[in-house]
Amino acid sequence: MKRNMIRILIVIGFVVVSFLLFTFGKQYEILIDNKTVSLDGTEYPAEYTINYSFDGGEYEELKIKKRKKANVVGPNHFITVEYTDETGETVSMEKPFSLGLSEGTIIVNLPVLIESKDGWLVRE
Repeated sequence: MKRNMIRILIVIGFVVVSFLLFTFGKQYEILIDNKTVSLDGTEYPAEYTINYSFDGGEYEELKIKKRKKANVVGPNHFITVEYTDETGETVSMEKPFSLGLSEGTIIVNLPVLIESKDGWLVRE
């Protein structure tokens, strides 16, 4: 009886550890778009060359009408965006996001993100 209980607890422990490793070790492919986007009848034009980084990493530059790919590991992240607006001031913003256990490609629409509107993170 005691031996069976120990075996059951070991199996449950393996299942829990496997789930945690799957959740926090999963890699996601993210496409970062700096293209004109239409959402709900509103057009968000790509007006700026944008520098972005994920989770405090090194900044990368994304020019107008371009797309780049990034890979991130784990479910919870934040993106930091910097651009120079039409007045010449550098604007910086940071947005947290969670990917959960989603499958497929995730697209970050930077023009929508800059306008602080919902819909900047799209799952396909």
